[in-house]
Amino acid sequence: MTKAADEQTKGLKEQWEKTISQGKKLVEDVKSSVSLGRPEPNLFADIEAGKLAKYKDEAQYQKDRAESKYNDKVDDTADSAKATINKAEEALKQ
Repeated sequence: MTKAADEQTKGLKEQWEKTISQGKKLVEDVKSSVSLGRPEPNLFADIEAGKLAKYKDEAQYQKDRAESKYNDKVDDTADSAKATINKAEEALKQ
């Protein structure tokens, strides 16, 4: 009876082993396709680093823009002051 039971379960055992092997391969394929299986920093850290870089770039852009506006305003004020001084000098000469 044991021999008959072994014969009947032999096919099931082989099918089970094949299914386990296929399952492991699929897990590895999924890991490699989404980069979760790599030993380096994980995907989520990379995404957060990308967001941080984006915000840093945006902040730098805003800072540069504010500096430029400030410098333009200083230049305009200096030009206006110079023009006023020139007018005052011309008025005194007459």
